[in-house]
Amino acid sequence: MLEVFACRLPQVQSEVTFHRYCDFLPPLKKAQIHRYRRMEDAYRTLVGYLLLRKVLMKKLPNVDFTMMQFSKYGKPYMNSDPLLSFSLSHSGDWCVCAVGTDGMVGIDLEKVTKPKPELYSLLFREEEECRGAKDFFNRWTIKESYLKAIGTGLLIDLQEIELEEKNRSEFDVYHQQKCYPEGKVKVYNFLRQYSLSLCTLSTEERLPQHLQLVTFEEMIEPSAQTV
Repeated sequence: MLEVFACRLPQVQSEVTFHRYCDFLPPLKKAQIHRYRRMEDAYRTLVGYLLLRKVLMKKLPNVDFTMMQFSKYGKPYMNSDPLLSFSLSHSGDWCVCAVGTDGMVGIDLEKVTKPKPELYSLLFREEEECRGAKDFFNRWTIKESYLKAIGTGLLIDLQEIELEEKNRSEFDVYHQQKCYPEGKVKVYNFLRQYSLSLCTLSTEERLPQHLQLVTFEEMIEPSAQTV
């Protein structure tokens, strides 16, 4: 079963709360966020992993979240349940995560802004047309979610990723040279100023139609604070 969760960052981002809940994170991520210069960047990573931790604790009650491992390209996984796949993303005021049990998944969230001119050549071939900022970021998140699912990140040229539109919100995605498995992607009508895409490599997994919202308070309630 594939599920998608979203959490909005707290309006008050206190350093006391930040340092307290950093201890719930895997050591690698804890060290990483302490290197951020801006508190808002550190909070996004913290909230994203607290969201994932809450979701995993429901599925794996005895999970030791601090034992999370990362591939050489940064994709997180749990040795205790190799069939469980998950992915995280954050942008602006929101964090999202996807968790599935049948094949690799990837998720990407981007706040819609005016794209930098140099990014167009990374995403589009000369014959392709971009229909504004929302279209740009929709396509970006579709391709990025696929790259997260196959576990390579941006090491692959985005122009090598092909899209076949099935309907206005669902796409088949594949690598031009067929070096990686095909995926299917859903673009969510999340918020007007955000683009959000979810990819699964499973041929059987159904893409969920809706997101599940989780508040920051729910993530840090006493029942969720056992390390």
